[in-house]
Amino acid sequence: MPDRGPTLRGKLTLNTSPYQKSLRNARKQSRSTFSAIQRQSQALNSAFRRSAGLIGGFFAARTIKNLFSAGESLESVRLSLEGLLPSAEAADRAFRSIDALSVEVKQDINDLSKAFVVLETAGLGSIKVSDRGAASLRA
Repeated sequence: MPDRGPTLRGKLTLNTSPYQKSLRNARKQSRSTFSAIQRQSQALNSAFRRSAGLIGGFFAARTIKNLFSAGESLESVRLSLEGLLPSAEAADRAFRSIDALSVEVKQDINDLSKAFVVLETAGLGSIKVSDRGAASLRA
C-alpha cells in the first residue's frame, strides 16, 4: 500500500454554539421584520379602503347633485315653454317633441330647448311640433 502521508486520527469537535445563537437571533429578527411588514401592509390596505370609500362617496354625492341639477334644468325648460307657448298642452307637446328629438339626434335636451325658444321668440314658430321627433321638424 502506498504511503499517503501523515494521517490524523481522533475526534474533531466544532463549537457551533455562537453560530446557532446567531441563527436563532436572525430567525427572531426575521419574524419581527415580517410582522412589522405585515402590520404596515394591513395599515396601508385599511388606508386604501378608507380612501376608496371617501372617493366613492364623493362621486356618489356628485352624481346625486347632477341628477337634481338635471331635474331642475328640465323643469326650467318646461316652465319656459309654458310661458312661451299659448297653452300648457302645447308646451307639453313641445317638450315631448324636443325630448324625442334629443334622443333621435343624440343632443342635449337643454341645448335643443334653448334653440327652440330662440326660434320661437324670433317668430319662426311655424315649425310643427309633434310627438314624431325630428321627422316633424324636417317637414
